[in-house]
Amino acid sequence: MLGKLIKYDLKWILKLILIYCFLGIFFAVTGRLFGLIENSMFFDIISKVCNGISIAMLINAVVNAVIRGWVRIIYNLYKDESYLTHTLPIKKSTQFLSKVLSILITMLIAVGVTIIGLIIMYLSKDTIEFLKTSLNIITDSLNTSIASLIITLSVLLFLQLIFITFSGIFGIILGNTFNRKKGIYTVLIGFLTYICVNIIILLITLLLSVFNDNIYSIIFGGTTFTVETLLTISWVISAVYLVIIAILYFVTNKIFNKGVNIE
Repeated sequence: MLGKLIKYDLKWILKLILIYCFLGIFFAVTGRLFGLIENSMFFDIISKVCNGISIAMLINAVVNAVIRGWVRIIYNLYKDESYLTHTLPIKKSTQFLSKVLSILITMLIAVGVTIIGLIIMYLSKDTIEFLKTSLNIITDSLNTSIASLIITLSVLLFLQLIFITFSGIFGIILGNTFNRKKGIYTVLIGFLTYICVNIIILLITLLLSVFNDNIYSIIFGGTTFTVETLLTISWVISAVYLVIIAILYFVTNKIFNKGVNIE
């Protein structure tokens, strides 16, 4: 049953996202083809315009993967559709899990297509050589593996995106427990959740700086800055995000299972 729910949720969410993805890839390919025409300022300008449009479409795909997921939760669980949704012989926890997994799958698709679009637009022999040179310089100067740096920062960015998503979901579920001004409460709760968690992360980082001189140097300045310390901080923040995401899922699911205040 969970698979069927995810199928219907993805079908609804991806309707718009796939359009942005298609347009992003289309303009990426178009821009690349025009860019192959040498010694033409006209086609070079068209290529850059197409690349700009492609980037805009791909960014919209990622952003709307989150926003449309939120809208799906509101429409399917609290608006007119909810009258049918809540009559189905399906546990509320299963319905909630379906929404969460659908959003995460959509985000992965949007991010994956964005990476493909960037490769289409900018990958070339010159780009590869430039990246090799730059990465070698970074690796030598930072005395660390560039792969570990990329993986660490990628994990951190993706977890932050997931955290933002869960902050919005938490705001929606808790905001709809109120009888009035549900939209205002939804936005306010989601925003405050995001702010409070980032304050907690800042406080944890400051607390770590008391016991670690390198972390203190990164925050307050100094001469003992090391990339290993930066990676350590990144992994600590990632771990905090992971814990917060798990807590938000558990609490949000529990609130949703207590009952739904349908409009």
